[in-house]
Parts: sequence; structure tokens; C-alpha cells
Amino acid sequence: MEQKLSFYAITVAVLSIVMVSPFALAMIGWPYGTAGGSAVFKIHPATYFSLGVLACLFFFVWQPQNKAYLAEVAPRPVLIYGLCTLVTFAFNVLLVGAGEISFVIDSLFMPVVVVVLVSHLTPAQQQVIFKILLSVFVVNSLVGMAEVATGARLFPYTIQGLDIIYDKRATAFMGHPLTNAALTAVAIFFVLGYVQKPLHVLAIVCVLYMGMIAFGGRSSLILLTIALLGYGIYYFFASAKRQHLNLQTLTVITGVLFFAPFVLIYVMLGTTAGQAFVERLAWDDSASSRLQLFEIFRYISTAEIFLGTNTEKVNALIAFSGLPWTIENGWVALFIRFGAILFGVYILGFSILYRYLLKGLAVEGKIALALFVVIAFTNNSIAAKTPMISIVCLLAITAKAMRHQQNDPV
Repeated sequence: MEQKLSFYAITVAVLSIVMVSPFALAMIGWPYGTAGGSAVFKIHPATYFSLGVLACLFFFVWQPQNKAYLAEVAPRPVLIYGLCTLVTFAFNVLLVGAGEISFVIDSLFMPVVVVVLVSHLTPAQQQVIFKILLSVFVVNSLVGMAEVATGARLFPYTIQGLDIIYDKRATAFMGHPLTNAALTAVAIFFVLGYVQKPLHVLAIVCVLYMGMIAFGGRSSLILLTIALLGYGIYYFFASAKRQHLNLQTLTVITGVLFFAPFVLIYVMLGTTAGQAFVERLAWDDSASSRLQLFEIFRYISTAEIFLGTNTEKVNALIAFSGLPWTIENGWVALFIRFGAILFGVYILGFSILYRYLLKGLAVEGKIALALFVVIAFTNNSIAAKTPMISIVCLLAITAKAMRHQQNDPV
């Protein structure tokens, strides 16, 4: 009974993290991403719920004196990452003044909470969570395509309380278009590695890929396409070498190599989302800002480079440098915010967490995590209040409970 209740509570927590975006909160009047208001509302409701579930498990189920079980659900690499995150934030506040604790909790510390929660589940329950996550990604992509096709949105697209009406990219359940695109790219490789039936793989990947076009993440789509091409070549030769090729596998490979390009051309030229995406391929202000952002370092002192910069000055630098909205490089944004020393502390913890997530993953899962790290260089999602790292952790942990594809050549 206790295990079932825990599973239901953790499932609700996972769904609230993945599907309740800042835009959904804005629609119901929760001032999560706007200036002003109580600090209580700057933290995502999913964070409160997840922490509540964790507290109940800790005090009423796990029995704190059971150190062996606590070590199992809270692995040392995850705790080290959490400690590095808290140390980074604490010293950042001491060195440069008030920081955004809601960003640190929701974006950087929540991965610790979700890993501990999901680690409490049985392998069978983790498999269910993994399937739910993939289902959410499919629904999210379908909603994104419907948004672009109809011109309507599930939730209003707002930034700092301003309605964004000129941007036609889809937002669906997961919020900002670039967050949607980055996470969908990661999910595609988990589909390739952990969905068993090749025809199901082909269908899901096609839906997610078209969803990425609706979300309009150019860098994510280009990086994903390069990764898919390299993976496809590797998979074909590895399968042939080990004689793992069968009719279904050949069907998928043939579909990807011969039919997918024609489908892609049709989507690009024959649909509203495709035409909008092609128009966005031109070099525009958003693309140039990814190079222009390095101009900011000309206006930062040596002390700030090493010790960090407070939020007010970062915003002033963005405006002074002429950047549209924000720094379009998550890792650079974190570097500027924390400074070289504390950024190094955080990266140390992140590297330990990353290595823990890699352990036991199929090659597709490892490619997915590497793709996530690279995509973070092209947008600001990991340096904003988003659950990106938490969702990637959820995919990695639950994927390990899944059986690899029978025809996996690795």
C-alpha cells in the first residue's frame, strides 16, 4: 500500500514538473516569472509538492536510521552535486549580494530531489514513469504542431508579464520554444535506445522530430540531425558487423535514410510550421547574439570574472550590449553569474552527477546526455528558471530500468 501511494505521489510530482510551465502558471495568476510579488510565488508549485513528498518519505517511510537504504535512494554523486550547488549559491550571495534563490532551487537543486524520489521506486514503477515521460513528449509535440497549424496557444506566451505575439513558435506544455526543442531532442535518443519495437520507434521519432520544427529551435534541430546521421551510420555498420540486421531494423533504416528526407521536405515546404522554420534559418538578431554575447566580457572587471556578477548588473550588461532579451548560451550565462571560481565548483558537481547518470546507460542514452550539454551552449534554458536538468535526470534514471532494444548492437 505504501509503495503504491508513493508511486502515485511521485508520478504527480513528475507530471507537474514536466507539464506545468511558467506560462501555465501565469495564466492562473501565479507570478512565477514576473517582477514583484511575494518570494513564495517565485518557486514553482511542483517544487513545493516534490519537497513535500520527499519529506513524507524521509520521516514516515524511509526511517532516517536506515542508513543503507538512504544511501541507495540518495547516491553519493547526487548528494555531492547538491552540495556543490548550495555552496556555489551561498558564496555567490556573500560575494556579489542577493541572488535568485528560486532559480537555484527550481533549476539547479531540483535534480537532486527528483533523482532521490525516482530512486525510491521499484524498477517496474520506474519503467512506467519512463513510458509516461515519452507519452508526454509525444503529446507535447502534437500540441505544438496543432498550435502552429491553428495559430492558437494552449497557454499565453509571456515573458516578464509581456505577451509575445510576434513569435509564432509553439510553446505547448513545456513552455519556452527553445526548452521544448532541447528536451525533445534529448527524448528522441532515449526513444531510439529504449523503445523496443522498431516501427514504434520510427513513428515516435517522426512525431517528435516534426514537433521540433514546430518549436523552432534551429540549433537544437541542426545538432540533433547531425547526431542522428552519425548514429545511423554507426548503428548500420555495427549491426551488420554483428549480424543483428533483421527485416524490422532494415525497415527503420530504409525509412530514415530514404523516406524521411522526402517527408522533411514536404513538412518544410508544405506546412505552416515548416515554412516558418525555413524563414528562421536566415541569420537574424537571435543568431548573431550568440556571437555578440562575448562582447559582455569587455565590460566586466577582472574581479567580477573570478567572483561573479549580481543579477542587476547582468541585466544592465545585456541591455548595454544590445543583446535581445538574454545571454543565448547557458554555460556562459552561469559563468558570468557565478564567476570562474564558483562556476568551477558547480561544474565539478555537475560533472560528478553527469558521470553518475551515464553509468549503465545504453549508447543512445549517452548520446542524449552529450547532446543536452552541447545544446546548452546554444540557448539560455539551463541558466533560467526551467526544469531542464531535472527532466534529463528523470529520463536517464528511469531509462536504466528499461530493457535495451533486442537488436541493440552495443
